[in-house]
Amino acid sequence: MWGDGIELPPEPCDAGNEPIPQTAADPVVHYLHHAGVLLFSSWLARLQAVHVQGALLKQWLVMVLLEAVNIEQSKYVSWESLGTFLGWTVRGTVEQRRLLGEIGQSQGAEAVLRLNAEVANVDKCSDFYYDPHTMHYTGMKKILKGWCSNIRWADKALHCDYLHTAEGMPVYVEYADNYLDLRQRFSTVIDHFRHTVGIGERQVLTVVMDRGIYGLEVFESVKANTLLELITWEKGFVAKVFDESACSGSFELARPRNNATDVRLYRFAYIDEVWHRNSSIRRLVVRATNPQGECIVVSVLSTDINREATELIRLMFRRWIQENDFKYLDKHYGINQITSYASIAYEDLKSTLTDKQIESAETKALLSERRECEKDLRGLLLKEHNRDNRIGQARAALEVAGKRIEASTTSAQCDPGEYAALRKEHSRLKARVTRLANLEFQKEKCALDQQIAVLDAKLASCGKSISKLDYLIEQSYECLDVNKKRVMDSVKILARNLFYRALAPFKESYDNYRDDHVYFRCLTHAPGLWVDDGSAITVYLEPAPHLSPKIQRCFQQILDESQKTPMILPDGTGRTFQIKLRLDEGIELALC
Repeated sequence: MWGDGIELPPEPCDAGNEPIPQTAADPVVHYLHHAGVLLFSSWLARLQAVHVQGALLKQWLVMVLLEAVNIEQSKYVSWESLGTFLGWTVRGTVEQRRLLGEIGQSQGAEAVLRLNAEVANVDKCSDFYYDPHTMHYTGMKKILKGWCSNIRWADKALHCDYLHTAEGMPVYVEYADNYLDLRQRFSTVIDHFRHTVGIGERQVLTVVMDRGIYGLEVFESVKANTLLELITWEKGFVAKVFDESACSGSFELARPRNNATDVRLYRFAYIDEVWHRNSSIRRLVVRATNPQGECIVVSVLSTDINREATELIRLMFRRWIQENDFKYLDKHYGINQITSYASIAYEDLKSTLTDKQIESAETKALLSERRECEKDLRGLLLKEHNRDNRIGQARAALEVAGKRIEASTTSAQCDPGEYAALRKEHSRLKARVTRLANLEFQKEKCALDQQIAVLDAKLASCGKSISKLDYLIEQSYECLDVNKKRVMDSVKILARNLFYRALAPFKESYDNYRDDHVYFRCLTHAPGLWVDDGSAITVYLEPAPHLSPKIQRCFQQILDESQKTPMILPDGTGRTFQIKLRLDEGIELALC
């Protein structure tokens, strides 16, 4: 029986599961791939305890930390080495996929997200960034289309609604197709987030979003919720010259670049006022100036009328940390992978969805035809208007030409050549007036008016709206089954946050933001030597790159700090171990 009371299948071919022989005189030494992930041993043990299949979740977490970000890539890890410190592993991809489906049906993702909330210290957070990160789906399933920003047009899409803390740590994800608009699903996602991660029922949350949420009905619903505040950009705001006389305050925001002392200052001035479209909403007109002196003027809207304006502006202008994190999650943790191509027909989802009315296909076609007729009619009216103007101009020119002819005939020195030229110009202008006057648009206008009247009659008689669910069922639409993706994405989010949490002390001591992630990743991916002398287990890590004395000191400080409390192997045996850096003079290896 496993430590959590679940009987696990044996792995007879897993060499790493065999007991290590021990003698008092001669320690047992193994070369261990992936030894660096033992830096996360305490969290690996905790993950195993959150679910009946926690041992498998633990295995996937290790794989993701090693950047084997899906089940198919599990073939790139060393099962013998993983078996040494994990104890039990599932190697076959078919069996892993089957168990992934079972975990997806048994609240596995929710359990991982609750543990992730502890890693991210969600209980101490009240400000969150919300962003619908859209994945472009290129499969053959007939799913709803949505706007895909990466290809800049609408196509099959899966919306992943992410929530990050104000420090940029992802803490929740929920999935949706285009059945519900972002404005419609926003409040539901926030409620699910509260319930899943266990946020206090009376805690007020502030959500920062892009202008995609903009809408008067959204502001009204948020104002009606006493436990929710919203910050977003004002959509359609036209930048004007910043009114210095109305300025309410100013401040600076420091942003480090390559290290803690390489700081860039951004300057902000703002006008704090009531929004003219809704007196219960606060508007901050902000002038932001970058270190190069370039300025922009934008408008920030907030439902929170009591909070310091500087805090609201800082939150809004630090949204880049969420956008950057999507790139990081995709590059190192494969967050954009589809995981499973399974789908669910809308016929099977009918009982779980709230139906709504949409325009019928016939109504859409008639409205489209009517818009085309109106467009043609506007074109005719414009031509008629231009014709009248041109006739007026031609008649004025004709009158001038007539006066010049009359003046030349009364002149005593009339030049026959000039008189002939004037008569020719007069004839040309007269013909132009006649030609323009003969242009007739009335028949075409009457025909279009009649066509529009017929279309209006058809629109009045046909059903203007139909059930959206019935239409999707009739058209055989499907929705992607995201249960498996939800589990794997939750594990990936947890891996990302564990890495960042472990990185923090190294980031501070190394103080080089250009490659600190790279060096620390080399440490967590490092192989090592497993030395068991019968009384203690020591793992000597061997990072691949050459380590300068400074990096060695930083790594050693991290290892010393992590071992102030006993480190327990995540194999369920309860054995303790310690981690050291293997220096060149530390251990001698010999081939027997």
